[in-house]
Amino acid sequence: MSLRINNNITSLNAQRNLQNNDAAVGRSLERLSSGLRINKAADDAAGLVISEQMRAQITGLNQAIANSETAVSMVQTAEGALDEVNSLLLKARQLALHAANEGANDTNQLIADQNELDNVIDAISRISDFTQFGTKKLLDGSLNGASNLGQGVERVEVGNLANNAAVATGRMDVDVSGFTRESNFVTSTGSFTNGTGVQENRLFDGNVTGLDLDGLTLQSGAQASLTIDGSTRTITAGTGGLSANQIAAEWDEQFSDFNISYNNTDGGFDIQSRSIGPNSFTSSIEFSR
Repeated sequence: MSLRINNNITSLNAQRNLQNNDAAVGRSLERLSSGLRINKAADDAAGLVISEQMRAQITGLNQAIANSETAVSMVQTAEGALDEVNSLLLKARQLALHAANEGANDTNQLIADQNELDNVIDAISRISDFTQFGTKKLLDGSLNGASNLGQGVERVEVGNLANNAAVATGRMDVDVSGFTRESNFVTSTGSFTNGTGVQENRLFDGNVTGLDLDGLTLQSGAQASLTIDGSTRTITAGTGGLSANQIAAEWDEQFSDFNISYNNTDGGFDIQSRSIGPNSFTSSIEFSR
């Protein structure tokens, strides 16, 4: 009994070619349906790495364009409100000039001008209070500057291609809108005896102790001490004394983190932190002999 193995070489070649054609047709359909030449790493591994980095950069650029368009829209909103404010200010100037013609105006006309001017001011205040982009107020004074929020925020790295100067690395600071500076208004404690033996125990401008109220000066030999958060600076007046403004100027130089000035109207010293944001502090002033 003999054994025989039947082979159909032509059929096997045809089947192999059919499988190759099916695979090629599948790749073509995949590329046609997605619109991409590279759909997976098997298509082109090196090309896929480069294309994904470029895709990330393109996505970032598109978002930057969208951010710019949003910023333009916000500025246009503010511009529209400011155009209205400008028109109202022109109206206010017109009313002021009309009211200045006292030779022709009577009392009723002046009252009418004043009422209309009050309405103009109210309208400007409303525009300031209610102009906003989304929930962000634009003209109410809350966008009054920027301050450093802190260190340690990583930069966003897009692509990270070697030797690509456009890709930023390292760390950065984030700037945010600032709001208010902490401030204190203080008068003094303590007393001293003046040259005539009469004890002065009154505060500045009739209210601050330790001052010659006639000239508003710290008398010769008297001392003025300012304490901020436990740190004290003392000034001793020489011959001729020191005025309140001179005292404030010297303290302003000694405290680098604070602005210090004398308030002539309220009779005391205004102390304001130079840093924007919540920076609560305590302060006190004492005049002594």
